[in-house]
Amino acid sequence: MGSPRTWLNDRRTRAVVVQAGAAVLMVAVAALLAATLAANLARLNLSGGFGFLLRPAGMAIGESVIAFEPSDSFAWAILAAALNTLRVALAAIVLATVLGTAVGVARLSPNPLLRGITSVYVELFRNTPLLLQILFWSALVLKLPRVREAVSFGDWAFLSQRGLQVPALAFDANTAWPLALAAALACAAAVAVLAWRMRVVAAVFLLVGLAGLFWAGTLGMQQPVRRPFGFAGGLTLTPEFCALLAGLVAYTGAFIAEIVRGGILAVPRGQWEAARSLGLHDARILRMIVLPQTLRVILPAITSQYVGIIKNSSLAIAIGFPDLFWAVSTAINVTGHAIEGVAVMMAAYLVLTLATATTMNRWHAGLLRRGVSR
Repeated sequence: MGSPRTWLNDRRTRAVVVQAGAAVLMVAVAALLAATLAANLARLNLSGGFGFLLRPAGMAIGESVIAFEPSDSFAWAILAAALNTLRVALAAIVLATVLGTAVGVARLSPNPLLRGITSVYVELFRNTPLLLQILFWSALVLKLPRVREAVSFGDWAFLSQRGLQVPALAFDANTAWPLALAAALACAAAVAVLAWRMRVVAAVFLLVGLAGLFWAGTLGMQQPVRRPFGFAGGLTLTPEFCALLAGLVAYTGAFIAEIVRGGILAVPRGQWEAARSLGLHDARILRMIVLPQTLRVILPAITSQYVGIIKNSSLAIAIGFPDLFWAVSTAINVTGHAIEGVAVMMAAYLVLTLATATTMNRWHAGLLRRGVSR
C-alpha cells in the first residue's frame, strides 16, 4: 500500500500555501516600511499624507487646457499639467504614426535616393538621445523670425519665435441653441451607433451633427491675425510645445518606421505576386493587402512606442514645458512631500500608459477576432 495522502503531497495545496505565505510576507514588509516611514517623519517633525494637494499652489502655469490661477490647489495644477502631457502625447502619437508609416514604406522603395534619405533619417534620429533632440528643436525654434517677420502660410497659420499660430474652432453656446442642441444630439447618436459597429451610419450622423453646428453659427473657425506685437485669435502652440512635439515625433517616428518596414517584409512575397497577377498596382496592393496583414506583427511593438511617448514626454522639464512631471516636481519642492508626490506621479503615468496599452490591445484583439490581421 502507498503512503497516506497528505496536503504535502498535493501540488495544488502546496501552491496555495506558498502563495499565501508570499502574500503574508509582502504585507509584513509593506507594514514595516510604512512604520519606518512614519517614525522617520515624526522624528523630523514632518506630516505625511496627501493633504498638501488641497493647498494653494501659488505658482503660474504658462499654458493650460483648463483655466488655472495661482490660488488654485496643487491637485488642480497637477490635473492641468496632466492634460498638457495628454495633449502633446496624443498629437505625437498621431504624427509619429503617419511619419513612421510613410518612412517605413519609403525605405522599401526601389528609388535609391528616396531609400537613402529615409535610411539616413532613421539612423540619425534613432541613434541620438531624445533629450539632445528636444534641446536641438528648442534652440531651432528660438532662432525663428520675430512676430513681424513671421513665416505666413496663406495667412492661415504663422510660424515665429512665439510658436505656431493655427486656426481654432470657436464655440458660441448662445447662438441658435435649439439647432445646436439637435446637432449635439446627432453627434451623440453617432457615438451610440458606433458602439454597434455601424460605422457608415455613425459617420453620417457625425457629419450631420457637425454641419448643423456650423450652420447654426454655434461652431466656427477662428483665424489668427497678426498684430504689431503678437497675434490675436486662433490657437497658439508655444515654442516649448512645438519643440517637445517635434522631438517626440522625429524620435518615435524613426522606431515606428523600422517596425512598419519589418512588418511589410514579414508578409510572404507570394502575396505581392498573386496581387500583381490580378493586375493590381503596387500602391493598391500595399494599401489593401499588405498593410492590413502587417497589423498582426506591428501592433504590439507600436503599442510599446505609444507608451514610450507618454513616458518620454517627461523630458519636457528640460525646456520648461509645464507637463505632469514639472507640476509634481514643483509641488514636491514647495511642500517637501517627496514620497507622496512621487506616488502621485507614478499613479498618473501608470493610468495614462495602462489606458493606452489597454486600448491598443483591445483593438488588436478585435482585429484578430474579425480575421483582419490573420
